[in-house]
Parts: sequence; C-alpha cells; structure tokens
Amino acid sequence: MSERFPDLVDPVNLAVTGRQISGELQPAQMKRLSSLLYSDKGVVRVEIEFGVDSQGIRFAKGHLDAEVEVACQRCLEAVGLEVSTDFQLGIVTSDTKAESLPSDYEPLLVETTPMPLPDIIEDELILTIPIVAMHAEGDCSEEVKEVLKGSPEIEETEADKKSPFSVLEELKVKK
Repeated sequence: MSERFPDLVDPVNLAVTGRQISGELQPAQMKRLSSLLYSDKGVVRVEIEFGVDSQGIRFAKGHLDAEVEVACQRCLEAVGLEVSTDFQLGIVTSDTKAESLPSDYEPLLVETTPMPLPDIIEDELILTIPIVAMHAEGDCSEEVKEVLKGSPEIEETEADKKSPFSVLEELKVKK
C-alpha cells in the first residue's frame, strides 16, 4: 500500500509491477466534480490495485467511498450523500485497443504519462453521484414542508382513467 496518494501516475508501469495505491482525496481537488456539489466539504477514500490479468490485459481495479454534500433538489439546501462504487478499468493506449476490451472492463485511455490519478477517481465519482439527490421525505426545511403541504393533490378523475383508445371505440361504433 502507498503511504501518500500520488497526484501523477504511470498506469501502464503500475500494472506491470502490480502496485496498490490507497488514500484520501478532498472534493476541492476535483474541479469538474465541484460543479455538482453544494460545497467542497467531504472526503473520498480510494483503493486501487493495478495488475495484468490472465488474458494479458493491464487493469486498474478499485473501490471508492465518498462523503460529499450535494444540493437537495426539493429545498436546494445541503444534503449529505454517501456513495460507494467498485470499478474495473482496462488500461489501453489507443481507441482501437479500447474497443477490443472485454465487456467487464471500462477503458482507461493512457495517451500521456504520467497522468493525474485524481482525474481517474473524479470520473468514477461523477458517474456514481445521482443526478437528482434529495433529503429523505420530510427532512427538508420547514419552509419547504409548508409549501409542499399547501400544494394541491392531484386526483385522477374518470376522464383521466379513460383509455386513450376509447376514441377508436367510438369510431368503431359510428360505423
């Protein structure tokens, strides 16, 4: 295991040598992720194992756990979010090789080395964070609860329950 989480890595070399890296990142280190967050508070814990599988495919398999704050889409206040994901990347040096990867690998295209390891983690985290995050039912601020309580309930009427094909039935009867 690595003592310090590196900023730059050579994934091809790490795979050949069979290295493992673990550490923590702060959301503030990930600029693209920051636009999805309510604040830069939180932590991302990462463990990555590099290696070569029995088919000769260089890989990076890992797990990440993150605690971040996103905006609740109901009240627009901060909501703590815990996400966790496993990933399995096939390390390739061209688009052609990426297309030939088995389906259980997502491609990690290495065009230049060293490459920023936080960018790889950021990509996986962006894919994991839900598009619409909300507080649990009833946990939003009191103002939002009042607004939601005052909103009219939508009830289905008989006209709503009527089949959209009923017009065809009427045409059939007219003939």
